[in-house]
Amino acid sequence: MNSKANEVIDKIEDVKDTLEAMKDLSQEYKAFTGISKDMDGEVKFVLKTDEIRAKVTEKNVAKTQLIPTTSKKTEKKSFIKWLLGLLHISNLR
Repeated sequence: MNSKANEVIDKIEDVKDTLEAMKDLSQEYKAFTGISKDMDGEVKFVLKTDEIRAKVTEKNVAKTQLIPTTSKKTEKKSFIKWLLGLLHISNLR
C-alpha cells in the first residue's frame, strides 16, 4: 500500500511540475510574431466548440420553459466576408 501511495504522489508531483512549467511559458508568450523589448503584449486564445447541453431533468425543464428563446439562422461567412463586415464594407467592386 505504501509503494502504491508513493507512485500516486510521484505522478501528482509530475503533473504539478508540468502545470507550473506551462504556466511559466504562457506568461512569457507575448505576441504571435514577436515584439521589441520596449513593447508589451498579451495573447489570448478563443476556441469555438460544439454546443454543450445540460442533461434534461424535470428540475431544469421547468427553468427552461420560463425563458423565451428566439432562433436565428446563421449564415456561414468566409473570412473575407467576416473581415469586410468588421470594416463595415458591404460590397467590393
